[in-house]
Amino acid sequence: MEWLPGERVLAEILQVSRRTLSAAIILLNKENIVRSEKGRGNRIVKRMQPMCPEMHAGHKVGLLIPDPLGLMRPGTALWVNDLRSKLSEEGGVLTTFHGAKYFSKHPAGALGRLVECNPQSCWVIARSSLETQRWFAEQKVPCVLAGTSHPEVNLPDIDTDHWALCFHAANTILGKGHRKVVLLLTESPRYMASEQDAEAGFRDAFKRRPHDGAEPIIVYHKRGADNLLRVLRQLFSSPPLPTAIITTHGMDYLTVISFMAQRKFYIPSQVSVISRNDDTFLDALVPTPTRYRYGSDSQFYAGKLYKIITHIIGNTPLPQRHVRIEPKFIKGESVANAPAV
Repeated sequence: MEWLPGERVLAEILQVSRRTLSAAIILLNKENIVRSEKGRGNRIVKRMQPMCPEMHAGHKVGLLIPDPLGLMRPGTALWVNDLRSKLSEEGGVLTTFHGAKYFSKHPAGALGRLVECNPQSCWVIARSSLETQRWFAEQKVPCVLAGTSHPEVNLPDIDTDHWALCFHAANTILGKGHRKVVLLLTESPRYMASEQDAEAGFRDAFKRRPHDGAEPIIVYHKRGADNLLRVLRQLFSSPPLPTAIITTHGMDYLTVISFMAQRKFYIPSQVSVISRNDDTFLDALVPTPTRYRYGSDSQFYAGKLYKIITHIIGNTPLPQRHVRIEPKFIKGESVANAPAV
């Protein structure tokens, strides 16, 4: 039994409007080529003979993300576009699929239907949970993680070396005399393996470079400015106040410095801030944010990811199953010596 892709996905593939697609599906139903089943989709019941010889189709790659691409970080959209261009040059096609149901605690049903109805040569999975990773591993669906694999799953992956990054960031801040340092992490340690690595690197810096009174503060929070603001209000509700903060990415960095401006805390003289990731808009901020950048740009990441995909599609051994990109430290001007007590 075969199914057409969902209407949103099919409209993207064919580059037509949803209205045009819906009209076409109505005609296909009348001609008994497909049968629309409420709550399930459009089942193919009759295959048409091609009017001309079928062209050799390039490989199809599916990108699976929890949110629409337009709502993801700007940096994500950049490497996705670069990856799409690389695949297109070789006749391949990158199709984006999104939905929270694929990343829930019980995603098996949704994932099974997705993969059955939308066969791909390889899947790229971004920001994935343990449960999602486990399903792909158990079903032996060809895939690569744009992120970090949970150890018990051991899927091919590519990511920043989050342990090294947070170890370096913590040492940089401790070297400036800061004692109450906050590491902001998103989701939960069970959800994203990269955050587990980040937390481990942060803690190891404090263990290997002990300071009297140095206090590592690790806070997991849900995504979104409102959730982060609740955390910041609590952290700055009573003394002793944090003097340094490490954010997950540029969007969180914006939220943090906006909060500091409201509270009339100066950066970096009163609070130092580091972003673990780079985003193009950070170059417009003053003082220049101290941050980390993987490789040279989004094309670097997309190129690495593309090489892994070609090995998976070609069924050839991967030179590295787990690719870690050493981040480049951008010194910036948002970190200074700890304020005098």
